[in-house]
Amino acid sequence: MILLIIKRAIATFIDYLIIGSYAFILWATFSNMSIPVLGPIEGQLTGLISLTIPAFLYVYLTEKGRHKATLGKRILKIKLRTSTNESSIFIRNFLKFLPWELAHTGIHWLFYYENKGLQIPFWVWALMVLPQILVFGYFISLFFSKGERTIYDRLAKTSVH
Repeated sequence: MILLIIKRAIATFIDYLIIGSYAFILWATFSNMSIPVLGPIEGQLTGLISLTIPAFLYVYLTEKGRHKATLGKRILKIKLRTSTNESSIFIRNFLKFLPWELAHTGIHWLFYYENKGLQIPFWVWALMVLPQILVFGYFISLFFSKGERTIYDRLAKTSVH
């Protein structure tokens, strides 16, 4: 149980090093450019297109590929199993990345209201807290399943072994 949880954690760390390297390249490429201040919707779309979708595609395409594993999972010799079809892998990763995107949405709107000197609406705070609750649930469900299935794995009918 603990070994699989540790392997999944290390695999995730490796995968986020890859995603972080990509993000660093983006930052290094565009940091010296004069970029206009974006509103929350434009900022959200920019982040979605430049970072979230590429990160999602990295995980989704490697997990649906021949090895059924991201590079991190391959190094740790674990892989994704599914009893259904490739759509379950898409659903799994959509649910896995959902807290990330909700948090980004909340941050964009938080800065918007803060910079305007306006009171931050409740729904923005909800967007900041909900992802943390979801990730906590994902983490707890990993322990209850002995490392094999998070909530998003259960919903997508997948598991990691």
